[in-house]
Amino acid sequence: MEGPRSQQTGDSGLEVVKIKREQFRVEIRKEKVRAMIDAKRKKPSSDDDKEKNSHYANLKNEEKDTMVEENAKRLRLVLKYWDESQVVEVLRTIRFIISAEEVSYIEPLRKTDLISDILDLLDEKYDKYPDVQQEASWLVINFASVASEDVVYLLELGCLNRLRRLLRTKNEKVLEHVLWALTNIIGEDSSYRDEIITDKYFMKLVYNMIENCEKLNLGLQKTICWLVSNICRGKPYPLRQDVYMFLPHVARLLLIVKDKTQFVDLMYALSYLISYTDDDVHSAIVLGMGPVVVNALNDTELDILMATIRAAGNLSAGRHDDVDELLAAGILTSVNRLLDHSRGAIRKEALWILSNICAGESSQIQLVLNTSILEKVNALLDKEGPDTQKEGILCLCNILYASTDEQIQHLIVKYNIIERLFYFLDTKKDYFAASILEGLDALLSKGESGQHDYNPYVRYIEEIQGTRVLEDLQRHGDEEIYNQVYELIDRYFETCLLYTSDAADDLLCVDLGGRRIIKKKK
Repeated sequence: MEGPRSQQTGDSGLEVVKIKREQFRVEIRKEKVRAMIDAKRKKPSSDDDKEKNSHYANLKNEEKDTMVEENAKRLRLVLKYWDESQVVEVLRTIRFIISAEEVSYIEPLRKTDLISDILDLLDEKYDKYPDVQQEASWLVINFASVASEDVVYLLELGCLNRLRRLLRTKNEKVLEHVLWALTNIIGEDSSYRDEIITDKYFMKLVYNMIENCEKLNLGLQKTICWLVSNICRGKPYPLRQDVYMFLPHVARLLLIVKDKTQFVDLMYALSYLISYTDDDVHSAIVLGMGPVVVNALNDTELDILMATIRAAGNLSAGRHDDVDELLAAGILTSVNRLLDHSRGAIRKEALWILSNICAGESSQIQLVLNTSILEKVNALLDKEGPDTQKEGILCLCNILYASTDEQIQHLIVKYNIIERLFYFLDTKKDYFAASILEGLDALLSKGESGQHDYNPYVRYIEEIQGTRVLEDLQRHGDEEIYNQVYELIDRYFETCLLYTSDAADDLLCVDLGGRRIIKKKK
């Protein structure tokens, strides 16, 4: 499903190309992704610890730095003379301090070489001290939760191999912390993810846990759902062969989970897992994800909505029969409502979903025409910014591919679709022009195969002076757009001025069969 869509046959018998490029998939901006991840990356303290965390949060940074250094020295001492309860107490105190706010304490701890000592506590000889390893792994979680350079430093110290070893621990709490720490590292960079998922034991463990997720404690359930989501996300995406086996279990859990954070993580995982092939989309539909996704589009929680709208967009990019399932579940009603959302990002992605539906068969297009949704699209085109306008224009362009002559007539009369497209074509914006020209080519090709002895759409475009726009667009600086316009004019418009690519600076013209071609001087 990457790149342009495969050609499909619509009711008109013409090959229909759905305008769908990778950049039109939903991608929450990097800073938004980071904000969402950071909200959960730091392992929260238990209820009993909240008062202590509050105390340390009120200290000045200088006081915190001093306390970290003092406890670092204390930890070196209790490690030397080994006192388990004292080690746990010092580790916990350090955790309280560094958990108080979103700042990195790696640098002050580097000076004391304390981080190496903490990582050593994850080694095999300390396996008989699960409370110590629980606190040590908790600290690793928080070390890896703030800055990218902190993760790099931890990896340089051999943190990853120690965490991998502890995947075999029998202590459930330690395992939860280890998985959380690995999730932080995986979420930091796709290269770390790719290294970690080569560990067959790790992937087998993750698969077994997601397969038996309901049997785990709630903490582990949440962690494993988040971990699967992080494994699936990040560019470049992981190889499909490494993650496709998660799909049925992610789908199964989405049908039953009640916890909001689990649902959001699983929905993101679903959106990534169905972004590879149409077969994956079909599998998700067969597994019952159509109604789940459509229902979640009606949720008022923004984080649920952002995760779901991405999944809905990728589902709507599937095969026609799969889109039929979404339509039967009421996706048009949901999209119609989302076009009124107060957030521009939501409106934009709702248009993305609609543009996929508009690229469907004529029967699906008729369902769109039976609503007032295109009125909202036209209204948004008048007031939104370029990114959102681009998605709206794709709705109008895509709908031209498989529409019948009667549907196109309806689009012209009720929505002024051709005039709207030429209005935006006249702006000469690259991100509008290419899509509009492709849509117009699809429209004009339909006119060539009609019952008339002339092309009605050529005539209509000439009547609204669209040919002037096409002539002017030949002066566009982009060679690809120039070639698109040139071919369009050459194929359909006999009386239109046809320019060479350098004609804007040349006034030498010749008459050629009713057309003038401006040629370049040499």
